[in-house]
Amino acid sequence: EEAGLPPQLDEEGLVIDVELDEPTAEVWLRSFTDVRLALATRLGVEEGDEDYWEALPDEDPRSQAHDIYDWVGYLQDTLVDALTR
Repeated sequence: EEAGLPPQLDEEGLVIDVELDEPTAEVWLRSFTDVRLALATRLGVEEGDEDYWEALPDEDPRSQAHDIYDWVGYLQDTLVDALTR
């Protein structure tokens, strides 16, 4: 196992269930918010500029950083959903 991941994990099965108590989940939520804010500031992300980011070529390092920004946003959304159930 590398980094705690199961050995047979492929991209198709890339779903890992994680259980967090509420205080720990709230710490993660604040951390995700901080990471997204830092990335948005560094990249110059503004509301409504999704078309700009989608049009960047994959080779542009900003595109990769924006993908991370989107992914952290996804993690943030799923955590908010879990906390509000």
